[in-house]
Amino acid sequence: MSARVLNIVLVVSVLALVGVVVGLAVERGDKQMPCFERAITGEVEVAKPVEAKTAPKSEDILPTTMTVGGRTYYILSFVQGDGLIGGYQMIAKVKEMSANLGQEEGEHFLKNQGDIPVELRGEVTFVFTDWRHAAHSESVSCVYWSVGDRRWVRDWGWLDQNWYDYARVLRRK
Repeated sequence: MSARVLNIVLVVSVLALVGVVVGLAVERGDKQMPCFERAITGEVEVAKPVEAKTAPKSEDILPTTMTVGGRTYYILSFVQGDGLIGGYQMIAKVKEMSANLGQEEGEHFLKNQGDIPVELRGEVTFVFTDWRHAAHSESVSCVYWSVGDRRWVRDWGWLDQNWYDYARVLRRK
């Protein structure tokens, strides 16, 4: 092959890779991502902020307890004041609240998601602070309602970012 053909192949390959990454960001961007996220595909990592949404105006409209898969949970907010908290502050606050649930509880929650009250869909993101990403220990599990998938899904939130007032943690009753 000539150098010109190799250059064309290289340019086309790079454009295809950029298209995949941009397509992933667009595809995931409309799913109400709960926090700052990083879409990881192969060797490429794209970090993008997700717009904050405001919490419901009245806590009275959302349940404060729920039973999922036979386990009853308190639904707790850890954000006060200006509506956001840093990730490391969140970890300390959640430990004080005895609401730092891990992978086993998170997987149980997802497995039995049909029991999660419908009124929570799109309103809250559940954070499992002791369920860490295997390759990125500075990210915690987030479970949110995906409008596109029409189900609760898990994603990962980075601790070096702010967390907003729609994030909730669970404590076993």
